[in-house]
Amino acid sequence: MIFIIISPIIVFISAAALGMISSGRKYIQFCIASVASLMAILSSSIILSLVLKQNIIAMTVGSWMTPYGITFVADRFSTIMILLSNFIGFICIIYSYFDIDDNRVRHGFYPMLLALLAGANGAILAGDLFNLYVWFEVLLIGAFSLLTLGNERKQLKGSLPYVFINLFASTMMLLSVGALYGVTGSLNMAEISSQLDLISEIPFRLTIAILFFLSFAIKASIVPFFFWLPVSYHTAPVTVTALFSALLTKVSIYCLIRIFSLFFYIEIMEIKTILLITAGLTMVIGVFGAAGQSDFRRILSFHIVSQIGYMVMGLAIFTAYSLAGAALFIIHNMLIKTTLFLISGIAERIFDSGLLKQQGNLYRSHPMLAVVFLMSAFSLTGLPPLSGFWGKLILTQAGLRTGQGIVVGVSLFVSVITLFSMTKIWIHSFWSSEQQSNEVIGAIIYPVYFLCFISFAPALFPGLILEYFLAIGEDLMQPSLYRDAVHSLREVSR
Repeated sequence: MIFIIISPIIVFISAAALGMISSGRKYIQFCIASVASLMAILSSSIILSLVLKQNIIAMTVGSWMTPYGITFVADRFSTIMILLSNFIGFICIIYSYFDIDDNRVRHGFYPMLLALLAGANGAILAGDLFNLYVWFEVLLIGAFSLLTLGNERKQLKGSLPYVFINLFASTMMLLSVGALYGVTGSLNMAEISSQLDLISEIPFRLTIAILFFLSFAIKASIVPFFFWLPVSYHTAPVTVTALFSALLTKVSIYCLIRIFSLFFYIEIMEIKTILLITAGLTMVIGVFGAAGQSDFRRILSFHIVSQIGYMVMGLAIFTAYSLAGAALFIIHNMLIKTTLFLISGIAERIFDSGLLKQQGNLYRSHPMLAVVFLMSAFSLTGLPPLSGFWGKLILTQAGLRTGQGIVVGVSLFVSVITLFSMTKIWIHSFWSSEQQSNEVIGAIIYPVYFLCFISFAPALFPGLILEYFLAIGEDLMQPSLYRDAVHSLREVSR
C-alpha cells in the first residue's frame, strides 16, 4: 500500500508516454489526460487519508536501504500540495479543450502538460536532493515546451528570458546539492538533516544556505530575480499561463520552505533581516508593477510576484504559526490565481484582446462571470471571510507576535494597492460600457465556476482548514519527525 506515494507520478508519466505514441487527435489526447488527472486526484486523496492517520509516510524505490535508495516522503504539506496541483491540472485540462488549437495538440501539448504535472509531483514528494533536482528539470522541460509550443513570435521572445534564467538557477541548484553532498556524504534529505547537526562550521553552512535560497529565489521570481515572469507568462495560451501560475513558482517556494525547515533552521536566523527586506520588496515591486499595467494577464502576472512576497514573509519569520500562514497562502494563491487567469482567458476570447481598453461591459453581458471575478479578486485582496483573508491574518498575527511590525505594515499596504489594481480591471473590463459583446461563452465557464467554488473552502470550513495548516506549521518546526519517518525505513529493510 505504501507504493501509493509514487502512484501520481507513475500515472502522469505513463499517460504522457501513451499520449506520445497514440493518435494526435485532440479528443483522444484530451481523454488520456483527463483520465490520468482523475486517477492522480484519486491516488492523492488516498495518500491524504494515510497521512491523516500516520502523519508522515515514506518509501524507497528498488529495495535499497535508506539512505542509499531513492526516497519519497509524504506529509501534510506535500500531500495537500500534490492533491491541489493534480486538481488544478484537471481543471486546466478541461479548460484546454476549448482553449488549445489542434496544431498545438498535434505537436504534443497534452504529453508535455502531463510531464509538467509528473515533475511537480516528483519534486514535491522527493526525499533526496538529486531526485528533487531531476524532477525539477522534468517540470522545467514540460514548462519550456508548453511555453514555446506554437512558435509564435511573442512566445519565442517571451521564452528566452525564462529559459536562460531558469537554466542558470538549475546550475546554481546543482552546485548547492554538490556542496551539501561533499559535506555530508549523502543526498538523502533526512540523512543530510541529521549530518548537518554535527557540523559546527556555521559560515560554510550559511554559504550553502544562501546558494539554495538564490537558486529557488530565481525560480520563484523573488525580487530582484522577478523580471522573467511578467515578460513570459502572458505570451502562452491562457491554459498554460494558469497552470504555470499555480505550479512553477509555488513548487519553488514549497522546496524553499522544505529545505530551510529541514536543513537550515539555524542559518535562517542569520539572514532573517535580509529575507524580511526581500519579502517586503517583492510585495511592493510586484504590486506597483501590476498597478501600472493595462493588459489583463500582465496585471495578474505581476501579482504573482507580489503574492510570493507574503510566502517569503512567512518563511522569514520562521515560527510554526508563520509557516502555517505561508503554507495556507500558497494553497490559496494556487486556487485564486488559476481562477483569475482562466477568467482573463474568457475575456480575451470575447473581445479578441487582453488589453483593458478594448474590453468592457462584461457585468451586463456575462453577469455570472462578473460575480466569479469579483469573488476571486476580493479573495486575492484578502477581504474576509475568503481564503486570502485567513492566510494574511495568520501571517499578520505571526509578524506582530515576533515584533516584525514593519513588514506587517508593508503587507497591509500592499493589500490596499492590490485592491486598487483589481478595481482597475473591474472598471475597464466589467463596468465600462465603451465595448459591448453578447457572445455566448459556452461550456468553458464551468471549470471556472467549479474552481471558484473550491476556493471558498476556507470560508465555509475555517476551523477545519486552520487546524490542518497549523499542524503543517508544527510539523515543519520539528525536522526530527521527518528524519524519524525516513530512518524507520532502515529498520524495516533490516
